[in-house]
Amino acid sequence: MEKRKFDYIAVLKRELKPVMGCTEPAAAALAGAMARELLGGNPEEIVVFASRDVIKNVMGVGIPHSRATGLAAAVLLGVLYGNPEEGLNILSKIENPNETLISAYSEGNRITVNLATHVPSFHVQVQLSDATNSASVTIAGEHDRVVEKTKNGEVIFKDVLEFQENGTTANPIRDWTVQEIVRFIDECKEGDLSFLIDMAHTNLHIAEHGLETPYGLQVGRSIHLNSPDAPTSLEEAFAHAALLAASASDARMAGCAFPVVINSGSGNQGVTAMVPPLVLASYLEKDPHTLAKALALSNLVAIHLAQFKGRLSALCGAFTAAIGTCCAFVYLMGGTPSQIEDAIQIMIANLTGVVCDGAKKTCALKIHSCVQSAAMTARLVMREGTLRETVGIVAEDPGTTLKHLETLCHEGLEATDHTILSIMVGK
Repeated sequence: MEKRKFDYIAVLKRELKPVMGCTEPAAAALAGAMARELLGGNPEEIVVFASRDVIKNVMGVGIPHSRATGLAAAVLLGVLYGNPEEGLNILSKIENPNETLISAYSEGNRITVNLATHVPSFHVQVQLSDATNSASVTIAGEHDRVVEKTKNGEVIFKDVLEFQENGTTANPIRDWTVQEIVRFIDECKEGDLSFLIDMAHTNLHIAEHGLETPYGLQVGRSIHLNSPDAPTSLEEAFAHAALLAASASDARMAGCAFPVVINSGSGNQGVTAMVPPLVLASYLEKDPHTLAKALALSNLVAIHLAQFKGRLSALCGAFTAAIGTCCAFVYLMGGTPSQIEDAIQIMIANLTGVVCDGAKKTCALKIHSCVQSAAMTARLVMREGTLRETVGIVAEDPGTTLKHLETLCHEGLEATDHTILSIMVGK
């Protein structure tokens, strides 16, 4: 394969990784555990500074092996019991935490959570202090990217993170094009992308577990009661893909400790981008290499779009991940690169405006709706449905449309994000 400007496989391996438990509380716990390690013991006081979207995404999600929810609880679990070497799997490795000790910190006002401003959309800083020492760790930009460590006021590690005023970080992934991504996957040799199949089956495993066990609203499980176990038509395959993706979210958002391969820092985006293409490829009886290419396309498009929406923002991540899924659907059905671009345009025209009101059990509803929309769009595109004119925020080409989406998300919906958090905190 010719040398390309971007190492797509390296990006896939960096962005797709197995994690147990929701990634926002895991990152907060990781920062807490690393800060405790610097301090040298349990602190007397804890101060947390986090971005708006981190606070929003931690508020209602389940934590493995714990009854606790919220940012303070996640940080406390990391500080008191976390092993930094576990990375983003830190919370799933904490079993039988002393809930009384956790409550003592909270009820004794020994931990405070503050809103950080003028920071990337993902930002959490944990400051610890005891009678003689202090330490802090900041994770920002990505869920496991440590950008600063301090001990007794002295900076002992610093990683400069460039970000825009709207909270997005500078990244050459923004310069990708769909045409180039498709050329890349079509030039891949047998085995180049096979690691993606194992990752997709990891996400399928938690989805199937969610069908067997009642979690959350049981979105996937309830729909599955009236549908066949194995699809016998294209419509049934699309329906099965949507309910399985929802089922995985049902389990994950309730605190299930099964691993999920994340995309752009999100488990929900990972299951949305991987499980549906796996289901459709199975129904269409595609060979493993074709499946792997479809999974690469889905995940690379989702990663690309996340650079415009932001890793965390006012818009639901299932929206952009489902656009990747739709591209994979079109690819598996024999669509052209031009038709894949049409799919992106139609999906943005349809789903822009699906807001994120935090990680919680109702995420499964949005994932199901977004995957259903991906199926509808794929059918439209394969029947020569196109959207190549300027309509609403949609421009004549996907690249310009994405810039419009970015403007809408970070300028138009900035107040919406503030309002969402205000409502959530007010409850």
